[in-house]
Amino acid sequence: MTTLNEAFQEFLYAVRADSLSPATIKQYKSIVSNYLQMVGDYSVDEIERRDMRSYIVEELQGRATRYVDAPQRPQTDGGLSRASVATHVTVLHRFWSWVASEYQIDNPMKGIRRPRRASPEPKAIEAQDFIRLFHAVSDTDAGIRDRALLCLLADTGARLGGVISLTVPDVSNQKQSARVIEKGLKSRLIFWTYYTQRMLDRWLAVRKSSNDSLWVSMNDGNPLTASGIYQLLKRLKKKAHVRGRVNPHSFRHAFARTYLENGGDLVTLARLMGHNDVNVTANYYAVFSKTELAELHGKHSPLLKLVEDL
Repeated sequence: MTTLNEAFQEFLYAVRADSLSPATIKQYKSIVSNYLQMVGDYSVDEIERRDMRSYIVEELQGRATRYVDAPQRPQTDGGLSRASVATHVTVLHRFWSWVASEYQIDNPMKGIRRPRRASPEPKAIEAQDFIRLFHAVSDTDAGIRDRALLCLLADTGARLGGVISLTVPDVSNQKQSARVIEKGLKSRLIFWTYYTQRMLDRWLAVRKSSNDSLWVSMNDGNPLTASGIYQLLKRLKKKAHVRGRVNPHSFRHAFARTYLENGGDLVTLARLMGHNDVNVTANYYAVFSKTELAELHGKHSPLLKLVEDL
């Protein structure tokens, strides 16, 4: 019978063939590798439900207890947050579901409850922080690039991978829309407004590079990487004296929240975000605090619309 390590290698091939994102595959590899190191290399049909419960209780939940006792040292003492425990259990469900189907064995995770996801907190960049970033940009060619990048991030809700995939012909030939390659190598259209197009045109006018990539380094003309864009935003954040969230995904969250705040509907937003399931948009991006919900209610209350005509 196939061993756990052999099954693990086949599992990694399978998720790559399913075109999962590199970040997801990396997470799967890390979590399952940690599990295999703890249990050893048994035959896949030797693992029972009690073995999995023991691993969850003694190893994962035990590490969560250590995290609670010393949350400031999670990396040195091996502690896990409750959210991390939930992620580990979810990935183990995914792994064993695949193994059971592939090798026709009983799934040892069957009957073990999948963890509930905690209610997510708002992760959007604040409007005032975006304005500070925008004003902190220098009046140079690099600044023209950075303003165009900030506008595109804020105006499209595109994932970082999609932003990086843009080329000069994408932007110059298709005004205010382009096809991008995002999570799982999926292609989709993104749209932007005239203001962002104006910023992009200014950037194209001063951009110097023989490479087709839209976002390039001012030093050598090479394409900007994901890390390069993170560093660019980090420098702007420091220059603008911003303390809140400033990362590529915070712009995506802000796009979704602001779209809804301005009266946009959830179904259309899901399409603009590239989601096949509107519940993903609702659960992860339509996230508001109690104060924000009260403000939105006051702004869009059906009763107020009715009494205006009385």
